[in-house]
Amino acid sequence: MPLRRYLAVPLFISLFACSSWSLAETAANQQDVASHYEAALKAFNEGHPNDAFVHLKNALQQNPVHLPSKLLMSQVYFDAGNLAAVEDELVEALALGADINLVLPMLGNALVMQKKVDRLMALEKRYSEFTPQNRFEWSLLKGQAFIIEQNTSRAQAEFEKAAAMFPEDPRALNTLATLYLGLGMVEKAQALVDTSLALDVKNERTWTLNGELALAKHNLTLARAHFEQAFALDAKDPKVLRQLVLVNLQQQRVEEARRYLEIITRNEPEDPTATLISAWLLASEDQMDLARQSLADLSAKLSVIDTAAMKNAQYLLFIQGASDYLQGNLEKARSRLSAYLDKKPGDPGALRMLLDIYLKSDETLRAIELLERNERSIEQDLQMSAQLVLLYLESSKLLSAEQLLRKMKASFADHPYLVLLEARILKARNRPEEALNLLDNLKLGSAAPFSYLLLRGELQLTLNQPAAAEKTAQLLIAQHPEHPDVLNFVAAVYIHNQRMNDALAVIDQILVSNPTNENALFNRAIVLQAQGDHDGSTRLLKQILNETPRHTSSLLLLARHAAQLKQYEDALQWLNKVLVYDLQNIGAREQKLDVLMQMEDWPEALRVVKDLTALDRVNPQYLMQTASILIRMERYDDAHQPLSVLFGIWYESPAQLQQLARLQVAAKDIVSAEKSLNKAIELDSTEASLPLDLARLQFIKGDMAAAARQLKRIEDRFGHSTSTYLLAGDIAVAQGDLISGQKNYTRALDSDAQNHLALVNFYQLTQQGVGGAEFTQLVERLMKKGTQPEWVAKLLADSYLNQGQWDKAQQAYEALLSTPAFSRNSDIFNNLANLYARTDLEKALLTAQEGMALNRHSPALLDTLGWILVKKGDYANALPYLREAFAMDSASAETRYHLGYTLWKLDRVKEAISELTLAVGKGNKFPEVDDARALLKQLSP
Repeated sequence: MPLRRYLAVPLFISLFACSSWSLAETAANQQDVASHYEAALKAFNEGHPNDAFVHLKNALQQNPVHLPSKLLMSQVYFDAGNLAAVEDELVEALALGADINLVLPMLGNALVMQKKVDRLMALEKRYSEFTPQNRFEWSLLKGQAFIIEQNTSRAQAEFEKAAAMFPEDPRALNTLATLYLGLGMVEKAQALVDTSLALDVKNERTWTLNGELALAKHNLTLARAHFEQAFALDAKDPKVLRQLVLVNLQQQRVEEARRYLEIITRNEPEDPTATLISAWLLASEDQMDLARQSLADLSAKLSVIDTAAMKNAQYLLFIQGASDYLQGNLEKARSRLSAYLDKKPGDPGALRMLLDIYLKSDETLRAIELLERNERSIEQDLQMSAQLVLLYLESSKLLSAEQLLRKMKASFADHPYLVLLEARILKARNRPEEALNLLDNLKLGSAAPFSYLLLRGELQLTLNQPAAAEKTAQLLIAQHPEHPDVLNFVAAVYIHNQRMNDALAVIDQILVSNPTNENALFNRAIVLQAQGDHDGSTRLLKQILNETPRHTSSLLLLARHAAQLKQYEDALQWLNKVLVYDLQNIGAREQKLDVLMQMEDWPEALRVVKDLTALDRVNPQYLMQTASILIRMERYDDAHQPLSVLFGIWYESPAQLQQLARLQVAAKDIVSAEKSLNKAIELDSTEASLPLDLARLQFIKGDMAAAARQLKRIEDRFGHSTSTYLLAGDIAVAQGDLISGQKNYTRALDSDAQNHLALVNFYQLTQQGVGGAEFTQLVERLMKKGTQPEWVAKLLADSYLNQGQWDKAQQAYEALLSTPAFSRNSDIFNNLANLYARTDLEKALLTAQEGMALNRHSPALLDTLGWILVKKGDYANALPYLREAFAMDSASAETRYHLGYTLWKLDRVKEAISELTLAVGKGNKFPEVDDARALLKQLSP
């Protein structure tokens, strides 16, 4: 019965949909489901998939979320080639809590075979849960996905990674050899195949690959021999059969080719390759009608229809397009003016009209494309050139905007409007201070134009200069007292200064004359949200969107509010709407990235941050996020590149270099981290945390002597601190001096009772049999001295349990049930059930059932409940719980032992031996491991 002990992290209960097989169901119904499952398992193992399918259908009709049945059903579907059904079953099984390690191999292959690369890559967010075997499987699956995407370099890296993990696994060697063969690297492929055959001479896939290599070397006889060897191992593999048909035809062995062809058509009547070859053979035998019919049937499935468009004469097109534009028939005008510009590029009149149509329709990308296509025609037109700069900014194409502005400066000299454009670019580059300085240097004073003052005021707000922004607002009010943009800016100033009532008064002033002014309504929504009226704010934002579905600011605010409430799917829906209307919206992309990172959807987050980085390749925030995501995906080598770019950007900042070094450590780039820290220390020798980080780095490198020397220098110069005690403890433990480690962790906690890392490290020492009593005394003392997080009380309860202080552990766990954090924590119920089971099986059973009512998907509770039933002698009812526990946590050796023991009690000795053998496998440790070994020895022949 696994006891749940957690370290320095709070515990949260996972909420799942209620199982239709609830605790309230009758034992008879549960047993009926279990009987069908066990019958299905027996039929499947004996090679009767149809019988297994019938039993599984019956089990799932009674309990649609029975995980063992769903997992076995997916295997039945997979063997039958029903990949869509496999995907459906396994995706649902994952949602219900199935162990990803049981699901990944089959689901991954089903997705690869369906070429659903995006869905496959989405599984990478679970990478930290993969066993070593499944990390190997994942590299093979990812490599195949990259092959589908025609990214051979990434595929090669994954296959080589897999081969390095398990150098004696023929699958990894064969997969890498296949890639090498496709790249023309025949000798490297042959070396891998030879190694693979030495490991397993009866591997059909290896012989097939060996035949393909012989074909690449133009040795038909050897190829045929290898394919025949593969056929002897698997007479149904269609790939082997096709190769045997083709190689026999090339050697003019027609009868042999026909024999293999008949096997293909018997197994797969619709096989297109067989159809083509059959038609060729029929044609060669002068049976042309039959040959043509075979090819016609095939061709009918591949037919396509093409269409063509017609265009009008130039003059008529322009007249009609201009007429439609003036009458407001914008769709017709768009079509005719586009056709006209195709025939007569650069016409300024047509350009202006078509540009206006695109702008009115919010078709930013089309407008950009139009102006870029006619770049030479607009070079001397300040208005259209400036419009293109603004469109680039709107689409976050900052580099394009900067390049065009340089050209405009050459054409229009020192026109003041160019300064305004440059300031807008700097603002978009997140360089508001430079933008404001640029505007201030113009020194326009009272002659400043409206757009200049408005941009200046926005920059002042961005730079948190409320007094300056208010002065700008006063200038704008003096010039344009009733202009809605001015009033909205004034409202924004008031909102920034938390003068919500003043802001509302100005907003109402706008709405009196213009009740539908979107900016005013939006500002009112911001005020409502600041006042805590989230529902009112949401209603107002949705009102704006009803009128203007593309109102980006409203969509972004709704997304931000949803993310704050952890309603991440809703947030993504709002953000995706923004990106439908404005694909290049950088704010939406950044917000989407934040949401995806909070969801820990690392593959999708990586795609978004790559798009952002393509727009601004030296943005430190994007580079940090890219590296952080790659680290979370354990793609450490890939994380090194963005971090190396950050070193160049932060070269003169000690604080940022320290931050960089910590990221480099996380990316396992110790050499670069050391370089960053040494540079930071060179820049600032007074900051104690920098040499301490360097000492910690030497500790990570395993150079304990250097770490100890560095720590001594820090203590001599800066004195002792909770951080130095913590590091001293870690060094002592690493050197095997656990007692010194314990003393230093105690000193760290005496220095700072909130040093939770020292607390956790001390607790881990107790797991090695050191300082258990001292730890419990220390935590008792800390809890008396001051407030500690509730998880510390949980740690104390676990410590009592570890020390065998059953009564204290029981009291501590019972006390935890009265706290908000743990009152509904199923793991507490699990541990209490195990404690009660020592003396009172009925109370233990009731406690486990109470925990199950809170969390039906806890493998620990399922195992505990099953094992309690075993102790009560109720083996038949125990087995279903143990099966479900295994389906959710296949790595638990303890659950395997419980399964083996129960199967033995049910006289299923062969199955019991299988489970027990795996339970006592290499490295497996659990409290009953000696009992498991003894039982296995007793049952083994």
